[in-house]
Amino acid sequence: MFTIGPYEYFALILGAALSAFVLSSFFFLVLAVVFHFSVLTGFLMALAVTIISPLIAHHYIIFTVQKRIREVDVNLLDALRHLLSELSAGIPLGTAIESIANADYGMVSELFRESVVLIKGGEDVDEAFRISSARTKSLPFQRFVATLSYATASGANIEAALKAYIDELEFTQANEISLYANEAIRDSTFMVIITGVIPGLLVFMISQGSVISSIRIPVIYLLPIYLIAFPLVKYLLTVRLIKSSPGV
Repeated sequence: MFTIGPYEYFALILGAALSAFVLSSFFFLVLAVVFHFSVLTGFLMALAVTIISPLIAHHYIIFTVQKRIREVDVNLLDALRHLLSELSAGIPLGTAIESIANADYGMVSELFRESVVLIKGGEDVDEAFRISSARTKSLPFQRFVATLSYATASGANIEAALKAYIDELEFTQANEISLYANEAIRDSTFMVIITGVIPGLLVFMISQGSVISSIRIPVIYLLPIYLIAFPLVKYLLTVRLIKSSPGV
């Protein structure tokens, strides 16, 4: 599972900032020579990029963790259906769990394999899964573990409890997809306007203004808008879309 300590986090953030400063300084120095604006202005724009880069590095860490969580969420439903079919065929719970561990369900199979190792080491089934679930922040997987623990502790029918949870998970995922689709349409439209229509309209207005009224805006005033502001807005909107994704 993906883990990162405070020192690794600080090193990644600092490395991203230093790399961004070096690369952006070279880039804006070249632009300063080409478009004949001061080196100080190029340095200030490079500094702006450097300030933004830790934000991007921070989101990279978050997305790496969320990628693992989504991998669990995506494969969990199929894995549980497989587990239910094994139990319905009369296969013992331990053997059925080992079957999922040996199957190809990505992170779900990995979590099941960890549980199998713990079970063979003497842990109860519910305790083994509780320990494994502590290593992922996937709420659907943690709810599955809670369902399994309740069924084994209370002596309830595990097969019936598992089927009920599968039905609940199917309903929940369908609702999440519907809500995300509506939000994605709204945010995508806003992204097109902010990063497509407005930049093009701004270029058109500037070009027409220079022709009609002979007003010319130096390129140096436009570079921060097109090289920093608009890409930053697009990045933030993309982050919003990714964060709200149900991952199913």
